[in-house]
Amino acid sequence: MTDELRNIRMLRYRVESNEKSNKSTCDLSNKGYIKLPDDIFHNYSCLKEMSLADNKLVKLPKNLFAGCYNLQSINFVNCELKNLPEHIFTGCNQLRRVELRHNKLRTLPKKLFAGCSYLHTFDLHGNNLIRLPNDLFQDCPLLKNAVFSFNHLTSLPDNLFENCATLTHVNFCNNTLKSIPDNLFANCNKLQTVLLYENNLSQLSENLLIQCANINRFELDYYLVYLTLPYTHNINTIVDTDMDEFEENTKYILRQSDYYMKPWVEYSKVILKFRRNPIDAFSTGWSVRKYAIIHPSLLE
Repeated sequence: MTDELRNIRMLRYRVESNEKSNKSTCDLSNKGYIKLPDDIFHNYSCLKEMSLADNKLVKLPKNLFAGCYNLQSINFVNCELKNLPEHIFTGCNQLRRVELRHNKLRTLPKKLFAGCSYLHTFDLHGNNLIRLPNDLFQDCPLLKNAVFSFNHLTSLPDNLFENCATLTHVNFCNNTLKSIPDNLFANCNKLQTVLLYENNLSQLSENLLIQCANINRFELDYYLVYLTLPYTHNINTIVDTDMDEFEENTKYILRQSDYYMKPWVEYSKVILKFRRNPIDAFSTGWSVRKYAIIHPSLLE
C-alpha cells in the first residue's frame, strides 16, 4: 500500500469517527495530506470548525463541503493552495471565518462567498494575489475583518465593500497598490482600522474616509497623510504648535480650516504611524494652511 493510500484511509477513519461521535470540530492539521477525496466531508452536518492547516494541498475538490450546512470556521493556513473551486463554499450558509494565510493563491472565484451572509472574517495574508473579484463580498453584509496583506495587488475594485456596512478592520499593507478607489469605504461607517503602508500609492482622495466616523487607526507611508477624516464638531479656538517631531502611535487631533476662516473643524482622533522620517511628513504631506496636527497634551 502506498503512503498516499494509507493517508487517505487514515483520513477517512478520522473523519468517520468524528462524525459518528457527533463532534463539531475536526482538526486534520499537519498530517501530510496532499490530496482529499471528493466526498470526504459530504453531509457531515454537525461539523462547525474544520482545520486542514499545514498540509500540502495544492488544490481542493469542487464540492468538498457539500452538506456541511452548519460549518462556521475553515482553516487552510500554509497548505500551498494555488486555486480555489468556484463553488467550494456553496451551501455553507453559516460560514463565519475563513483563514487562507500563507498559500499560493493568485486569484479568487467571483462567487466564492455566494450565500455566505454570516461571514465576518476573511484572512488571505501572504498569498500571491494579483486581483480581487468585484463582487467578492456581495453576499457578506456582516463582514468585519478583511486581511489582504503581503500579496501582489496593484488595484482594488470600486465596489469591493459596497455591501459591508459592518466592516471594522481592513489590511492591505505590503502590496503594490498604485491607487485606492475614492468610494472604497463609502458605506463602511463602522470602519476603525485601515492599513495601507508599504504600497506604491502616490496620492489618496481627501474624501476616502469621509463616511468613517469611527476610524481610530490609519497607517500609511508618511508622504500620504493628506486626507479628510470624518467631521465631529466645531470649536472656537485655534491651538497652534511648533512640533519638532511626531510621536509614533500617539493619538493626535486633526483640525481643518480654510486658513482665514473660523471656527476650525475638529476631526476624529487618529493614530498616525509614519513608516519613514516623520519630520518630513509636515512639509511633504500636510498643507499647513489647511491642516494642523494637535498633540492631545496641548488641549488638557
